[in-house]
Amino acid sequence: MSYKREKGRNYILFHGTGDWSGQLEMIRRNRIPGLAGFYTEWEDHDRYYGYDITGAQPLVRLLEVRSVTKEETKQLIGQLAVLLEKLDSYLLDRDKVILKPEFLYWYQEPQKPRFFFCEEQEGNFGEHLKELILFLLERSDREDRQLTELLFRLFGICGREEPEPEQLLNCFRESSGIREEKIPQTSDPPDAAKESPMAEKKENPGKRSGRVKSFWGKLFRRRRGVTEEWWDDLEPEPSRSLEPEELRWSSRGMEETSSTQILYVEEDIVSIPVLTSVPGGEPIRLEKFPFYIGTQADMDYRPEFYGVSRMHLKLDHADGCYWITDLNSTNGTRLNEKPLRPNEKCRLAHGDRLWIAGLIYEFREFGHDKMEHRRKEPFDMGAESW
Repeated sequence: MSYKREKGRNYILFHGTGDWSGQLEMIRRNRIPGLAGFYTEWEDHDRYYGYDITGAQPLVRLLEVRSVTKEETKQLIGQLAVLLEKLDSYLLDRDKVILKPEFLYWYQEPQKPRFFFCEEQEGNFGEHLKELILFLLERSDREDRQLTELLFRLFGICGREEPEPEQLLNCFRESSGIREEKIPQTSDPPDAAKESPMAEKKENPGKRSGRVKSFWGKLFRRRRGVTEEWWDDLEPEPSRSLEPEELRWSSRGMEETSSTQILYVEEDIVSIPVLTSVPGGEPIRLEKFPFYIGTQADMDYRPEFYGVSRMHLKLDHADGCYWITDLNSTNGTRLNEKPLRPNEKCRLAHGDRLWIAGLIYEFREFGHDKMEHRRKEPFDMGAESW
């Protein structure tokens, strides 16, 4: 399996192990709903076949930044049920449909999943679907009760037998009847809580404060003079500002008990890599990894440029190194003038230049130049430094 970019289109390619089969020829001659656009080519007397993945993203990549939704699950399984019916009518083997999340691409226009048919795939369709359902369960929101019940119902079908299209569609019909449980409303009158001896009494705050005032008024009414003197003693002293001498001694006592706080950190200690725009511009701080660049709303950095894809590239840090991955972008990514293939992953070093659909950035590790400069100039311990 490999990837290829040609004339503004991206393709995933599979190399057949034998002669060109009748099933692949059936797919080439017919546009089967549910399958991605078929592509074939010759190279070194070998015939490759593949599918158009331009503007699409694999399911495993989409769910790296969020959870799967119920609507996406229904659309995925519903599209799969339609494909199974078409495969049976064209006498194609359903076991050859790839259901691995890394090869299950979600297209944007229109927004729906497309599947690949690969003759080299091993195993049966039921086992492949069970693995897909388990993956969706791991990436689902457990608080979504309807989605969880739908996925467990689908998993139960895969465990008993190889599911048929009608069984998959029946799961949706059954899940559509699920409703959120509501707290039953009692038919008791509004005054029932007041009549119940165990009911909690709720008083009006204004009414309660009035009772307190009347109580204190009765208590101090007989001894008005004593009461006035008492309230005068309780009155707070007028606030005054501290003298400089008092402020100095009070702050000294606080300094002895408070902990020391760092007010300044050298730039060389902080190692936050950045992307600087060429020829100039505000640097992009890579404060977390993986770091996604694209025009989609949930991307970490969104360039305002029409040539950038929704999910264009990913920057990551693993095994002590920095890496760049092209996310099947339409207009491509270049590393030091070298074009990256769709979904290609390369190592990224200090000073490398990135070409992102016409935008140029330079990758720099924070403080790297200063550390190199200090290594070249030895520290002078002569008398002048003292």
